[in-house]
Amino acid sequence: MLLINMKKLYFIILVLTMQVALYGVEIPERPSRFTPVTDIADILTSQEELILTEKIKRFEDTTTAQVAIVVIPSLDGDEIADLAQRWAQKWQLGIKGKDNGLLILVAIQNRKMRIEVGYGFESRITDLECKAIEDELLKPNFKQQLYYAGFDEALNELFVQIVSEKEGITAKEKKSKDDGFNLFIIFGIIIFIIIYIFRNRKTTYSGGTYSSGSTYYPGSFGSYSDSSYSDSSSSYSDYSDYSDSGGGSFGGGGSSGDW
Repeated sequence: MLLINMKKLYFIILVLTMQVALYGVEIPERPSRFTPVTDIADILTSQEELILTEKIKRFEDTTTAQVAIVVIPSLDGDEIADLAQRWAQKWQLGIKGKDNGLLILVAIQNRKMRIEVGYGFESRITDLECKAIEDELLKPNFKQQLYYAGFDEALNELFVQIVSEKEGITAKEKKSKDDGFNLFIIFGIIIFIIIYIFRNRKTTYSGGTYSSGSTYYPGSFGSYSDSSYSDSSSSYSDYSDYSDSGGGSFGGGGSSGDW
């Protein structure tokens, strides 16, 4: 009787083991040439995928940050947060030591999404900021099946936060500093003009307009811009020059949402 019961127990354990093995999403190996957009669910057109790819790659060239978008058909029973962390960790997005990687994972059939943030970005791209990006940018677009628009606008804001992290200040703080600096410059110009006029009463002053220049910190969603990102003179469509700088670590920072 004991022998029969042990056989039943082994059989139950074997069945459970097989179920666990078949449960969840199988994460593929990191591509030999890292590509930032992996659309397994085929929701993006080839042109949309290329535009997002070039945008992310140009940003990586400028900042070394490694951002990836992964779209899968279904979670197959997985939890989006757990899967995103495992995926980001397996692909080791970012540079070792800097941990400057970020993953946007979307499961279409489950209508779930996750922004997974590497250790190096957690101080600036907080869980609350990730949640705001999901609720205000990804979710409204995804509800209308405007997946490209959602990704594009989310990337814009994430890029703002990443560059802010690089500078060690928030976008709001940067804007405040820029405004203060501009006022200081304008005040200095006015003082110079007054002194110049009093010293050279017969000389007519002709000044140009002051321009504060471009900034990475416009302080609103979807406003990141850089002229180099619209330059179509070079193409990354063959993925031949992509960085292979895997080695970043992830600790669960980020946010999950649905639509």
